[in-house]
Amino acid sequence: KLIMTKNEITDLFLEDYGLERPKKWSIKTYLICILIIVIGWIIMALHIMKEQKFKAEYARRQREYPKMYAEEIKKFIGDTSALKASGLKKTGLEEDQITALKPIFFWGYEWDAKDSYYRIGSTAGDICSIATFTFLFFTEDQVVVYRLLKDFYHGTQKESTTEYFYEDITNIKTGEETKEINKNTSINYNSLTLIVPGDSYRMSVSSASDDISNSVQGMKTLLRNKKKGNRGGYDA
Repeated sequence: KLIMTKNEITDLFLEDYGLERPKKWSIKTYLICILIIVIGWIIMALHIMKEQKFKAEYARRQREYPKMYAEEIKKFIGDTSALKASGLKKTGLEEDQITALKPIFFWGYEWDAKDSYYRIGSTAGDICSIATFTFLFFTEDQVVVYRLLKDFYHGTQKESTTEYFYEDITNIKTGEETKEINKNTSINYNSLTLIVPGDSYRMSVSSASDDISNSVQGMKTLLRNKKKGNRGGYDA
């Protein structure tokens, strides 16, 4: 036979190489393939919807949370008596033990804290979701630090206390620090640091903290007097 059809040539080729012609897909196989494709489309659509929902929620938080944090902090620092009472309870101090200097309160954002969310340039200013609220209590021999770290986003808080004898404090330093947000954006914030041999205790200070410069000056004066052996004291 001189003239062969295309199928015959294909069969001859496959036979020479010991191969078999691929079997045609059954309707069941076609349906399975279509089902797999449809499932893939559904998964991709769900992923896109989830991503869009996340972006929408993130945009909402960017709009609403800075103002909400600012309002919560304003309420929180509006009356510090409850925070002071918590500090006294946590440190175990009594009011009559705080004789050297009037307690000092200040607060600040924790820009370097892990899991913090922040917004730069919002209508409420530069806002961070984590802030610390600090009371310094001055007894006859020590400065006792009560610190409350509050995470407004996750709704959690953590208390801590630290004690330093006046004779161990070598310096009280204030300064401005810089937090780099990205290559084009950075923020400046104030800090207060108690320096002791081989260690230091840094606290972030908001510019809104009341009369912090006078408070620091009072602390430095007390420290000098204590090192000279003076007892100090204040009028409650």
